[in-house]
Amino acid sequence: MGLLNDLQGDIANDNADEIEARAASGGIAAEGLHHAVLTGFREVTANSGSRGRELTFKILAGPSKGMEVKDTLWTSDKEFAQTRMKIFAHRLGLLVKVQDPATGVKRYKPVEGKTELLHCIGAQVAIEVQHEEYETKAGKKAQGARLTGEGVIELSDKRAAAIPRGAVTGTTVPSGGGGALGTGAGVAGVMAGAGAARQQTFDDV
Repeated sequence: MGLLNDLQGDIANDNADEIEARAASGGIAAEGLHHAVLTGFREVTANSGSRGRELTFKILAGPSKGMEVKDTLWTSDKEFAQTRMKIFAHRLGLLVKVQDPATGVKRYKPVEGKTELLHCIGAQVAIEVQHEEYETKAGKKAQGARLTGEGVIELSDKRAAAIPRGAVTGTTVPSGGGGALGTGAGVAGVMAGAGAARQQTFDDV
């Protein structure tokens, strides 16, 4: 048995340039825009007591295809945190924009049957990735990938026009739909091996 026998897939159809770029990235998603799907959600709590929602996105195309990027929306009354939560809620499908006929101003309106980002699992967007340096528990410098402040962009946005597009494989959308959080058929298994809204204590942020 040689190495070629252990290679998965059809190497004749591999994009060699994408594989080279993936190797050069050091195992983290490249900076910039990527077509991605929301695949995971969980509630988290920092040691400081701050609450947040950790979202997991899987990249569907390009050199970073198959890589996951996680980011946390922290709950806060600060303006930037509130703005970020509203942007994510709208662009992932929890809110829609409607125009006030009296003023012409666009307002947000909740989507019927959806109350939490768990109900948006399977939503496809463009994610904007940036790299940041952090210190490991061993005191070593490392680099990770996270989302920018804006974070997610609608695929119809002209900024996303040129990014490679991919397809979702497998079933990621809960069939429970509009039930209460954590109820409804299909919610179980959205996060493999974990409860849909499991609490976890994180280091302070």
